[in-house]
Amino acid sequence: MGRLGQCSESHVSPLTQERHNPLTSASNISRVPIEEALKFGWDTTLKNFWPLLGMMLVAQLPMIVFNVVSVAAKDHPIIVALTGLPAMVVTLIFGLGLRHVFLKVARGESFSFGDILSMAGRVLNAFAAAIIFVVVVGIGFLLFFVPGVMLALKLQFFTWFIIDKNMGPIAALKASWEVTTGEKLQLFLLYLAFGVIGTIGLFALFIGIIPASMIILVAEAFVYQRLINTAPASALLPSGPAR
Repeated sequence: MGRLGQCSESHVSPLTQERHNPLTSASNISRVPIEEALKFGWDTTLKNFWPLLGMMLVAQLPMIVFNVVSVAAKDHPIIVALTGLPAMVVTLIFGLGLRHVFLKVARGESFSFGDILSMAGRVLNAFAAAIIFVVVVGIGFLLFFVPGVMLALKLQFFTWFIIDKNMGPIAALKASWEVTTGEKLQLFLLYLAFGVIGTIGLFALFIGIIPASMIILVAEAFVYQRLINTAPASALLPSGPAR
């Protein structure tokens, strides 16, 4: 097992190989390979378990601190209210940074605790995109449920585009829409599988939800990278990650 802040092994991720393979395209490779993604998530999580566990725990600190303050100051609602907003902002920053870490892991890149704070400048874009996502998907659910599911599947990768490509809210949602073209059924089945993994984690004395979440995040990062590796020409994505 490797040191904290560094991938456990020096290896070339299959995703990296795909990015440099001229034969990689939507016509000759599965764009949402459920079994492959889950296996990759499992294997990669095992290889990097302790460093990733440390990252997961650090990402939970803002809410843990807020909960402690809320309990300690339960008779002082003003204090609870004043600490709530900063806690939410810091939690969002840590959440984006955590996804950045998992994307690096999926690509076989090194990572560190500093990555947890690396997405602070993209919080507003992520927040705005999330509001648009909730509104659009919510309207879809009001239209007999199925449209909401379809919209959620098509738009769900917007966060990854903001993290990876530093896109604005509309551009990130549009990019997610483009790269998921023709993959709604596979994505639906993938997220059903994620639901099963999460449920098993919850029943494993609850603490199993942490490793289950790690497996899911690695697998989701894998699928995101596969989707942009095989994106149709019409997607017009930036050629490289925005650091």
